[in-house]
Amino acid sequence: MRGLETIIIAEHGFFIKYPHKEWVSNKDIDLSWMEKIRPILDEYTDRCSGSMVEEKKSSLVWHYRNADEETVSLRINELKDDLTDIIYKESRLQIIEGDKVLEIKSMLYDKGTAAKGIIDLDKYDFIIAIGDDRTDEDLFSVIPPYGYTIKVGRKPSKAQFNIRDQSQICNILATFSNDKVNEDGCL
Repeated sequence: MRGLETIIIAEHGFFIKYPHKEWVSNKDIDLSWMEKIRPILDEYTDRCSGSMVEEKKSSLVWHYRNADEETVSLRINELKDDLTDIIYKESRLQIIEGDKVLEIKSMLYDKGTAAKGIIDLDKYDFIIAIGDDRTDEDLFSVIPPYGYTIKVGRKPSKAQFNIRDQSQICNILATFSNDKVNEDGCL
Protein backbone atom coordinates (compact mmCIF):
# COMPACT_ATOMS: atom_id res chain seq x y z
CA MET A 1 0.00 0.00 0.00
CA ARG A 2 1.35 3.35 -0.97
CA GLY A 3 2.08 5.78 1.83
CA LEU A 4 1.82 3.29 4.69
CA GLU A 5 4.96 2.15 6.46
CA THR A 6 3.65 -1.01 8.08
CA ILE A 7 5.19 -3.62 10.34
CA ILE A 8 3.50 -7.00 9.93
CA ILE A 9 3.51 -9.77 12.52
CA ALA A 10 2.70 -13.33 11.40
CA GLU A 11 2.35 -16.81 12.88
CA HIS A 12 1.51 -15.59 16.38
CA GLY A 13 4.57 -13.35 16.54
CA PHE A 14 7.14 -15.83 15.24
CA PHE A 15 7.78 -13.73 12.11
CA ILE A 16 8.02 -9.96 11.70
CA LYS A 17 8.32 -7.92 8.52
CA TYR A 18 9.56 -4.36 8.75
CA PRO A 19 8.95 -1.88 5.92
CA HIS A 20 11.20 -2.48 2.89
CA LYS A 21 12.83 -5.52 4.51
CA GLU A 22 12.48 -9.29 4.33
CA TRP A 23 10.60 -11.41 6.87
CA VAL A 24 12.69 -12.28 9.94
CA SER A 25 12.15 -14.80 12.68
CA ASN A 26 11.36 -13.05 15.94
CA LYS A 27 12.71 -15.79 18.20
CA ASP A 28 15.37 -18.44 18.14
CA ILE A 29 13.00 -21.22 19.11
CA ASP A 30 13.70 -24.97 19.09
CA LEU A 31 11.12 -26.53 16.77
CA SER A 32 12.25 -30.15 17.15
CA TRP A 33 9.01 -30.87 19.05
CA MET A 34 7.21 -30.83 15.69
CA GLU A 35 8.75 -34.21 14.85
CA LYS A 36 7.01 -35.72 17.90
CA ILE A 37 3.64 -34.06 17.34
CA ARG A 38 3.27 -34.50 13.56
CA PRO A 39 2.76 -38.31 13.64
CA ILE A 40 -0.01 -37.93 16.22
CA LEU A 41 -1.82 -35.33 14.11
CA ASP A 42 -1.37 -37.53 11.03
CA GLU A 43 -2.92 -40.46 12.91
CA TYR A 44 -5.98 -38.38 13.81
CA THR A 45 -6.23 -37.13 10.24
CA ASP A 46 -6.43 -40.78 9.13
CA ARG A 47 -9.07 -41.47 11.80
CA CYS A 48 -11.17 -38.40 10.96
CA SER A 49 -12.05 -38.13 7.28
CA GLY A 50 -12.07 -34.55 6.03
CA SER A 51 -9.49 -33.30 8.52
CA MET A 52 -5.99 -32.23 7.56
CA VAL A 53 -2.67 -31.13 9.06
CA GLU A 54 -1.09 -27.80 8.17
CA GLU A 55 2.59 -27.47 8.95
CA LYS A 56 3.51 -23.85 9.44
CA LYS A 57 7.07 -22.69 10.03
CA SER A 58 6.47 -22.39 13.77
CA SER A 59 3.41 -24.50 14.57
CA LEU A 60 1.28 -27.46 13.59
CA VAL A 61 -2.43 -27.09 12.97
CA TRP A 62 -5.09 -29.80 12.80
CA HIS A 63 -8.00 -28.50 10.68
CA TYR A 64 -11.36 -30.23 10.97
CA ARG A 65 -13.69 -27.76 9.24
CA ASN A 66 -14.55 -30.32 6.52
CA ALA A 67 -14.83 -33.33 8.83
CA ASP A 68 -18.00 -34.99 10.08
CA GLU A 69 -19.07 -33.26 13.31
CA GLU A 70 -19.92 -36.51 15.11
CA THR A 71 -16.53 -38.01 14.33
CA VAL A 72 -14.78 -34.80 15.37
CA SER A 73 -16.63 -34.71 18.68
CA LEU A 74 -15.26 -38.19 19.42
CA ARG A 75 -11.72 -37.56 18.20
CA ILE A 76 -10.98 -34.04 19.44
CA ASN A 77 -10.88 -34.94 23.13
CA GLU A 78 -8.82 -38.05 22.41
CA LEU A 79 -6.37 -35.93 20.42
CA LYS A 80 -6.10 -33.32 23.18
CA ASP A 81 -5.43 -36.09 25.71
CA ASP A 82 -2.70 -37.60 23.52
CA LEU A 83 -1.13 -34.18 22.95
CA THR A 84 -1.30 -33.26 26.64
CA ASP A 85 1.13 -36.05 27.53
CA ILE A 86 3.76 -34.71 25.10
CA ILE A 87 3.07 -31.08 25.94
CA TYR A 88 3.51 -31.84 29.64
CA LYS A 89 6.96 -33.27 28.90
CA GLU A 90 7.92 -30.46 26.52
CA SER A 91 6.49 -27.85 28.94
CA ARG A 92 6.96 -24.93 26.59
CA LEU A 93 4.17 -25.85 24.21
CA GLN A 94 0.53 -24.88 24.20
CA ILE A 95 -2.63 -25.98 22.45
CA ILE A 96 -4.73 -23.21 20.97
CA GLU A 97 -8.29 -24.01 20.00
CA GLY A 98 -9.66 -21.90 17.17
CA ASP A 99 -12.56 -22.02 14.76
CA LYS A 100 -12.50 -25.73 13.85
CA VAL A 101 -8.74 -25.92 14.32
CA LEU A 102 -6.39 -27.13 17.00
CA GLU A 103 -2.95 -25.50 16.87
CA ILE A 104 0.19 -26.49 18.75
CA LYS A 105 2.90 -23.86 19.19
CA SER A 106 5.61 -22.71 21.54
CA MET A 107 4.43 -20.51 24.39
CA LEU A 108 7.66 -18.48 24.22
CA TYR A 109 6.07 -16.00 21.82
CA ASP A 110 2.68 -14.60 20.90
CA LYS A 111 1.30 -11.64 19.00
CA GLY A 112 1.33 -9.49 22.13
CA THR A 113 4.97 -10.08 23.03
CA ALA A 114 6.02 -9.42 19.43
CA ALA A 115 4.00 -6.20 19.25
CA LYS A 116 5.22 -5.00 22.65
CA GLY A 117 8.82 -5.54 21.57
CA ILE A 118 8.22 -3.35 18.52
CA ILE A 119 6.24 -0.69 20.39
CA ASP A 120 8.95 -0.40 23.06
CA LEU A 121 11.62 0.31 20.41
CA ASP A 122 10.29 3.64 19.16
CA LYS A 123 7.58 6.28 19.24
CA TYR A 124 5.06 5.65 16.49
CA ASP A 125 2.72 8.18 14.91
CA PHE A 126 0.04 5.59 14.39
CA ILE A 127 -0.68 2.06 15.62
CA ILE A 128 -3.53 -0.13 14.44
CA ALA A 129 -4.06 -3.78 15.37
CA ILE A 130 -6.68 -5.84 13.56
CA GLY A 131 -7.53 -9.45 14.33
CA ASP A 132 -10.28 -12.01 14.11
CA ASP A 133 -9.58 -14.70 16.68
CA ARG A 134 -8.82 -15.39 20.32
CA THR A 135 -5.05 -15.17 19.84
CA ASP A 136 -5.41 -11.52 18.84
CA GLU A 137 -6.46 -10.67 22.39
CA ASP A 138 -2.76 -10.85 23.42
CA LEU A 139 -2.08 -8.23 20.76
CA PHE A 140 -4.96 -5.96 21.73
CA SER A 141 -3.86 -5.95 25.37
CA VAL A 142 -0.45 -4.36 24.62
CA ILE A 143 -1.54 -1.60 22.25
CA PRO A 144 -1.12 1.79 23.95
CA PRO A 145 -4.19 4.00 24.53
CA TYR A 146 -3.42 6.18 21.50
CA GLY A 147 -3.51 3.12 19.20
CA TYR A 148 -6.53 1.53 17.56
CA THR A 149 -7.64 -2.05 18.09
CA ILE A 150 -10.24 -3.66 15.86
CA LYS A 151 -11.84 -7.07 16.26
CA VAL A 152 -13.18 -8.64 13.08
CA GLY A 153 -16.48 -10.24 14.05
CA ARG A 154 -18.87 -9.76 16.91
CA LYS A 155 -17.33 -11.91 19.65
CA PRO A 156 -16.44 -10.15 22.93
CA SER A 157 -12.96 -8.66 22.83
CA LYS A 158 -10.43 -6.33 24.45
CA ALA A 159 -10.45 -4.40 21.16
CA GLN A 160 -11.91 -0.88 21.09
CA PHE A 161 -13.91 -1.48 17.92
CA ASN A 162 -15.61 -4.29 16.03
CA ILE A 163 -16.19 -4.62 12.31
CA ARG A 164 -18.51 -7.08 10.62
CA ASP A 165 -15.98 -8.89 8.40
CA GLN A 166 -12.63 -8.68 6.63
CA SER A 167 -14.09 -6.83 3.66
CA GLN A 168 -14.18 -3.66 5.75
CA ILE A 169 -10.44 -3.69 6.48
CA CYS A 170 -9.42 -2.24 3.11
CA ASN A 171 -11.74 0.72 3.58
CA ILE A 172 -10.27 1.38 7.04
CA LEU A 173 -6.68 1.21 5.78
CA ALA A 174 -7.52 3.41 2.78
CA THR A 175 -8.78 6.07 5.19
CA PHE A 176 -5.37 6.23 6.85
CA SER A 177 -3.22 5.94 3.71
CA ASN A 178 -5.08 8.28 1.33
CA ASP A 179 -5.27 5.41 -1.17
CA LYS A 180 -8.39 4.72 -3.15
CA VAL A 181 -10.28 1.47 -2.75
CA ASN A 182 -10.92 -0.36 -6.02
CA GLU A 183 -14.17 -2.02 -7.10
CA ASP A 184 -13.19 -5.21 -5.24
CA GLY A 185 -12.97 -3.22 -1.99
CA CYS A 186 -9.18 -3.36 -1.72
CA LEU A 187 -6.30 -0.98 -2.23
